[in-house]
Amino acid sequence: MLVRSHRDIFSILSIILSIALVILAFVLHNVLQTWLMSRYGNRAPHHQPSFSPQLRHHIDMLGAISLLLLGIGWAKPVTLDPAYQQLSKRLELVIWYSGPAAFLIFALLYNLLSALTSIRGWLYLDISFGTAGYYLLIHVIAHLLPIWLFDGAKGALIWGDRRIKGLVHTTKNAYPAGTMGFLLIIILVGIDDWLFWFNDDFIEYIIRIIR
Repeated sequence: MLVRSHRDIFSILSIILSIALVILAFVLHNVLQTWLMSRYGNRAPHHQPSFSPQLRHHIDMLGAISLLLLGIGWAKPVTLDPAYQQLSKRLELVIWYSGPAAFLIFALLYNLLSALTSIRGWLYLDISFGTAGYYLLIHVIAHLLPIWLFDGAKGALIWGDRRIKGLVHTTKNAYPAGTMGFLLIIILVGIDDWLFWFNDDFIEYIIRIIR
């Protein structure tokens, strides 16, 4: 019973660590976009809360609930201040799509750490990093889509045609039901299952290379 109790405790700690790793990626995602805005001419972001690493400036309650229930969530959005608007459309696209790119980088990093901890025999760290990497891969896909509050929606409002922009406005007007409805579609079509197996195979591939 004692051994089983220890396993249960470590399992819970593993889940908590996975969530913390995903939240860390969310925070740095926002900080990166805010820094890029400032770097390329929009000076207002320096005064925005999203430039701070403090969690209270980034955690969106509905996004956090969605993350826990569906495995896909969102942080408080980063916004440009029109009074300081000095960015071209091309630079705006770079800023918004740096979000999915940041999630991809973190997913790869976490998967690498999962492989390294697996080789060392640190089972629960292996599971924590691997789980976080898997969920961030899902966020890469989600944030490329024109769904309100995701990076893809902000990008689509710049490059998209009338139908794409209409989809963004539809999910915005129906928020949060519209956003969560599209996330359910992602789950129902099995994208998350495919990413799970891809992520698992990718970690095994890294382990074989390292060994």
